[in-house]
Parts: sequence; C-alpha cells; structure tokens
Amino acid sequence: MDPKTVEHIIDAAKFVLPSVVIPLVIIAMNNAHNRKTRASEQAFQLSMVSAEKNVASEFTVQEERRVHEKEVYASMLKILFEVQRLHIDLSGNCVDYKCIDSAVSNFKIALTTYQARISDNQIYLTPEATNELYGFYQQVGDLLTELKEIQDKQKYHLAIASVYYNSRELAMATLLLRINFADVTAPQDEEGVAEELAVKYKNFINCCGRVPRLAIMKEYEEFTPEVAESLDEKRMETEELRTN
Repeated sequence: MDPKTVEHIIDAAKFVLPSVVIPLVIIAMNNAHNRKTRASEQAFQLSMVSAEKNVASEFTVQEERRVHEKEVYASMLKILFEVQRLHIDLSGNCVDYKCIDSAVSNFKIALTTYQARISDNQIYLTPEATNELYGFYQQVGDLLTELKEIQDKQKYHLAIASVYYNSRELAMATLLLRINFADVTAPQDEEGVAEELAVKYKNFINCCGRVPRLAIMKEYEEFTPEVAESLDEKRMETEELRTN
C-alpha cells in the first residue's frame, strides 16, 4: 500500500476513531503490508530455486546422455573393427563354405557382445540418433544376408567384395551418427554431408580393407543388382560434381 493511501486512511480515521485506536490501526496496516512483502519475497525465492533446479536437472540429463552416447559410439567402432577382422579372414583363398561359415560365426559372437552394450545405453539416445543407429544395424543385416546368399550360391570369392562394400556404408553410418551426437540439429541433407565426409574421412571410410580386384568387384555388382544401381548413382553424382 503506497504512503499517500495510508495517509488518507489515517486522516479519515481521526474523525471516526478515538485517538488511542489510531496507532493500533497503523500497526495493523504495517503488519499487513509486511506480510504481503514477505510473501512476495518468498514466492520470488521459490521461483529462483525452482529455476536453478530445472537448469541443474537439464544439465545433468545432457551430461548423462553424452556418457551413454560415448558408450554407443565406442561399441560401433568396435563392430567396425570386427568387420575389419572379417575382411582379413575372407581375404585369403576362400574356396568353400567353411571359410565364410567360420568368419561369420566369429563376427556374430563379437556382434552380439557389442549389441548388448549398445542396448544398455540406447534408451538415453534421442529419437534422431536411434533412427541412425537402426540404419547401421540394417546395413549389418544386409552384409550378413549377402554373405549367406554368396555361400548358398557357392560364389565364395565374392565374399570379400561384399564385406568391402558394406564396410564403407557402415563406416559412413557411424560418422553420421557421431555428427548427430555432436549436434541434434545436424544438417538434413545427409547426401551432401556424406559426400563431404567421404573426402574428409577417406581413411576412416576405407577402414576395413583394400578394394578387391576390379574383376571381382564387377562380378559382385552383377551378383547384387541393387549394389550396382547404387554404385551407378554415386558415379553419376561424382561426374556431375566434376562437371559443375
């Protein structure tokens, strides 16, 4: 209550109340004003405490998410290492089903271990990161499906080409997920981003072994039409970039 209002009330009280009552009125009015002031201060302090708790809680959640993102990324890198081992195991003279069977069995054992670690941490990932992660898993599934088909059709020498092609796709998926971890608002143009990454991180993309002989790659493209189509599209994009 402002001072002028208080003064008017006191002046009015002088005409209607005994002089002994006026001090009591003034005290009561001051007490009411003080209670209102204290209530406002308490409400402000509570709002400040609540805001500080919200900021601290959000920071804690972000820090916790980063810890789990690191665990997921580390496990994906270890899966890529196992793909590299798969490439090595299939680099020799693969002449029967046993070479593929043995190499794939070892790969699956390691894959199961790292998938379990990822599973323990992926609940903390953003929906965008989870989507990228399942794209990585889909590529692993494509690799294993191709190797099974190569084994069934006794095209054992093509196994190395399948591992080489899919390993590059897996490495790219890993990099894209790492970008998502760094910034959840990463560019939506994944094709453009992928082109930049392929140049900037050439060694990482080719992490899992050298390209097989040209004759084997050509036969692999004929064996897997969708791969040939994808490679043709990439060649056309490369030519357009060179032309422009």
